[in-house]
Amino acid sequence: MKKFQENNKSNKIIYSRIILFFLILISIFLAYNLLEKFKDHQETTSAKRIAKEKLEELEKQESNLQSKIINLQTEQGIEEDIREKFRVGKEGEELIIIIEDQNSSEEDLKNQNKKGFLDFLKNIF
Repeated sequence: MKKFQENNKSNKIIYSRIILFFLILISIFLAYNLLEKFKDHQETTSAKRIAKEKLEELEKQESNLQSKIINLQTEQGIEEDIREKFRVGKEGEELIIIIEDQNSSEEDLKNQNKKGFLDFLKNIF
């Protein structure tokens, strides 16, 4: 009987409202921390993916620059680069530069807007 009473006393202490309240508080605290860690994990995964994409982009850029360096080490590569940057030609070569006339394009737009319905029908037939 004495053992039963001792068990009953310990059960009362274990199942008291104060102990249950503290256990619930500890559970809430642990759940909150778990959610925070999960958010941190997602942010880290996202940052890792972005860093990998940036690394791949930089590696592509590096390979392009390496090929340009190799190309510039040849006589033909230097010539191509100079022609591209400064628009020059060799002796005896001629360059043609095409310049669009902006005034004529503005006049063409005005004329197209002035055309009426009869002009539209004439163009169809």
